[in-house]
Amino acid sequence: MTNDTYRRLLAFKIKQIRKQNNKTQEEFCSDIGIEVPNLSKIETGKSYPSIQTVINILLAYKVEPNDFFNFTEFLNGQNDEISYKINEYTKSLSKDLKLHLYEILKELNKK
Repeated sequence: MTNDTYRRLLAFKIKQIRKQNNKTQEEFCSDIGIEVPNLSKIETGKSYPSIQTVINILLAYKVEPNDFFNFTEFLNGQNDEISYKINEYTKSLSKDLKLHLYEILKELNKK
């Protein structure tokens, strides 16, 4: 993997943690002790988080290091932002709606 890929994976993971905890960027920054512009750069993959920022996230949101650095979901075809957003959206759908969406996507893929 490239340096850019790791930076994007960290960006997705941090944004995922923030969104799963229903935090705005301002609230999240307050919890982990960084400024909003810094978080914005991290979440867009323009910069890496410092090790202290990572530790603060782990502690504030009770995330295990193994879980934080587990990028399996992203590496299994989920490593772009739109795939991530689709995956996040579909998690809340009922099984019937997921099946319906799958059939639609299957038909679209034939074209």
